[in-house]
Amino acid sequence: MVRKHFTLELSENNIAVVTFNNNNREMNVLEKEALEEMNGLIDDFSDNDEVKGVIFISGKKDQFIVGADIEEISAFRTSEEATDGASKMQRIFDKISRLKCPTVAAIHGPCLGGGLEMSLACDWRVITNSKCTKLALPEIQLGLIPGAGGTQRLPRTIGIQSALDMILTGKNITPEKAKKIGLVNAVVPETQILKQAFIFAAKKRNTLEITNKKSLTANISKIALEGNLIGRKIVYRKAKEAIDSKTKGFYPASYKALDAIFDGFEMSLQKGLKLEAKFFGELAMTKESQALIHLFKSTNHIKKHPFKTADKNKFGGSATKLVGIVGAGFMGSGIANICVDKGIKTRIADPSEKSISKALQSANKYFSKKLMRKKLKPFELKSKLAAISPGLDNTGLHTTDVTIEAVYEDLDLKKQILSSLESKANENWIFATNTSAIPVSKIAENASNPERVVGMHFFSPVEKMPLLEVIKTKESADWAVGRVVKLG
Repeated sequence: MVRKHFTLELSENNIAVVTFNNNNREMNVLEKEALEEMNGLIDDFSDNDEVKGVIFISGKKDQFIVGADIEEISAFRTSEEATDGASKMQRIFDKISRLKCPTVAAIHGPCLGGGLEMSLACDWRVITNSKCTKLALPEIQLGLIPGAGGTQRLPRTIGIQSALDMILTGKNITPEKAKKIGLVNAVVPETQILKQAFIFAAKKRNTLEITNKKSLTANISKIALEGNLIGRKIVYRKAKEAIDSKTKGFYPASYKALDAIFDGFEMSLQKGLKLEAKFFGELAMTKESQALIHLFKSTNHIKKHPFKTADKNKFGGSATKLVGIVGAGFMGSGIANICVDKGIKTRIADPSEKSISKALQSANKYFSKKLMRKKLKPFELKSKLAAISPGLDNTGLHTTDVTIEAVYEDLDLKKQILSSLESKANENWIFATNTSAIPVSKIAENASNPERVVGMHFFSPVEKMPLLEVIKTKESADWAVGRVVKLG
């Protein structure tokens, strides 16, 4: 069989190193062609008694496997098709779990979705301590549940409550957290990943089985509630109450995930996998999942926008470091908050002391909530607030990279602000208006440099609505549009 995406090297002690490098993509995606090749490779191992261990590793820099192909998932037209697609991937990973020799996933970089599910089918998981290494099952964010064994193997590996936390949120797990909850067996420097993987791959099968049993016993003893049916019912009830409170019953994926985890835990693994595939197929046809997948694809699409090259040629790929905002009202203060939240220093100007005061209070409230939720440390709160520079006039705004005008809808006022700033600004300065009603071309009609004027229409409330409309006039320069799209 000719291999396009996988290479195989056999060491002196007959441990096979399987390197996955998807040649169709910049990232390692488990698309149909790659899965078929993986399936054939695993069949070869099944028939080869000389192989004493198998290590799966990535050929991509700073990434392991980022998941299944979203395009293939969105192409399913019936729940039966989607169920069959999930079942096929399950069967491939099940073959990995049934190999006669020990298997190791050597993980560096993102290990997401199907990538983590494949790793869970392995006997051992060794990961690097790199900042780029993260593990997650993010399917819930697409209105789906893990469909390649995640809802079944993860609870059996780390316990129900830890699995619920990962599956119901889709959040990333750091290497340290992964080791703590028993998701991985070792965390090592990147330079040691393959060496450590060989150590685990050389372990005897009986040692492996004993270790796994001890690990499972330790997890159950730590979480006493999960060790009996009554306890699991209590955990289920609390989890459902939390879902009800958060989703108000409008997010079917969370409920399906809950049922897949708890019902599957009472079944054999094979029956649980069948249930998971069924639920996955049903969710793939829901309007919620289809809308979220559309949003995901749209978000990725904007990364390849047609003005990207112009921005790179002009600025060499550098990011916006200083943003100016004219208008400290509800919209202006919201824009300031998200700029600072992303590490961009911000100057905000408004002739009203009351508006400036409210904007600073808004920032304090916004970042204090993050502190309470432990998303910020105390010293980070202070640095965030210090990154906002308030003023009662437009002094210094012409020195910013981009100035966003967020005053009320008055054409003459907007023209006046633009005129007063552009006369002093440098040749790379951009004026972006947050107008929602006035044509941007009208605002720019008397500008000295209309090519630097664009629209950046934010939606209210800015901090909660991750949506931005960028408006280009006939005069707007491509580099200016590219700059604000990148900023957005």
